[in-house]
Amino acid sequence: MDNKTRAYRTQKIFRKVLQSMAYVGRPVRIPKECISEYPDNRLFPATMEILQTLLDTTTGFFCGDADENTVREIRLRTSAYPEKPEAADFIVIPADAAENAARHVEAAKTGTIYDPHCSATVLIECRSVLRGSAYLCRGPGIDAAIRIAVQCSWNWEKSRREKNTEFPLGIDCIFVDGEGNLLSLPRTAKLDRQPGKEGV
Repeated sequence: MDNKTRAYRTQKIFRKVLQSMAYVGRPVRIPKECISEYPDNRLFPATMEILQTLLDTTTGFFCGDADENTVREIRLRTSAYPEKPEAADFIVIPADAAENAARHVEAAKTGTIYDPHCSATVLIECRSVLRGSAYLCRGPGIDAAIRIAVQCSWNWEKSRREKNTEFPLGIDCIFVDGEGNLLSLPRTAKLDRQPGKEGV
C-alpha cells in the first residue's frame, strides 16, 4: 500500500473514531475497504486499523496476554512501544483474553487531578456492539439517555465502573467487534444495566 492510500485510510478511520466519541453510545462502522488482513497476529483486523490510526512513537501500549508476534506487529505498524499495563497509554484487551482482562483494566492509569488527560484508553475487543447485554447510557453528549448493547465474555462494566469513581480521573473505553463496528464510552458516560434485557 502506498503512503497516499495509507494516509487516506487513516484519515477516514480517524473520523470514524471521532464520530463514535462525539456521539456517545452510537455504534459506527469502519468501511470494509479501509480494513486489511493481518494474519500474523490475533487481533481483529479493525483493531489493528484503529491502533495504526491512534498510536505513534510517543505512545506506550499494553496488549493483554498477547503473543510476541502480535506485539511485534503492533510495534512495526505503529512505531509505538510496549509498556506495563500501569504505564500504558493504550491497553488492548483481545477477544480471547478474557481470563486476565479485569486485572489488566484494574492496573490502567487514570491520570491525576492536575492532569486527568494522562490516563489510559482501553480498547476492548468483543463479540458485538450491536447486540448483547443491554444498558441505558447517560451523560454529556447524550440527549436524555440512549440504549446500548455489548456482547462480551467478561465483566467489563464492573471494571470500568470501579476505575471511573473519582471523576475527572478515569479511563475511556473503545469497543470493537469482528465486523468492524466500534462504540466509544468516555469516562463521563454513566451506565445502568437493564436486567434480563438483550439489545438487538
